[in-house]
Amino acid sequence: MSVHTGPPGFDAKQFRTVLGHFPTGVTIVTGMNGDQPAGFTIGSFTSVSLDPPMVGFLPMTNSITWEAIAPSDRFCVNVLSRAQSDLCWKFAKSGNELDRLALATERLRLSINMAIQRLTKKGGGGPTGS
Repeated sequence: MSVHTGPPGFDAKQFRTVLGHFPTGVTIVTGMNGDQPAGFTIGSFTSVSLDPPMVGFLPMTNSITWEAIAPSDRFCVNVLSRAQSDLCWKFAKSGNELDRLALATERLRLSINMAIQRLTKKGGGGPTGS
């Protein structure tokens, strides 16, 4: 059996803590289509493995947004709270890409910062925690 440690600086305990706080829910998967940001709502996000660190999600087979993001081999999964239902619905609909990305940029940045602060306060670590 081989042991995978993940990418440099990867913290398996932090990965497990973060995914342990997400039993089920809605996410927005974002990425780049060349030099343009893209994203879509998805409800099938799940933890697959800690070793190696892997997550999974199932985009629709006809998703043009996933088709645009996939070639970059990089994406970001943004876990939403109840208070972010407007983002969920905006990213679930096609044809409004510019509007949804402008709205989401600031909101998602704030959410990520809040999640890191909560985990740090709970002793879950994070970029600024222990």
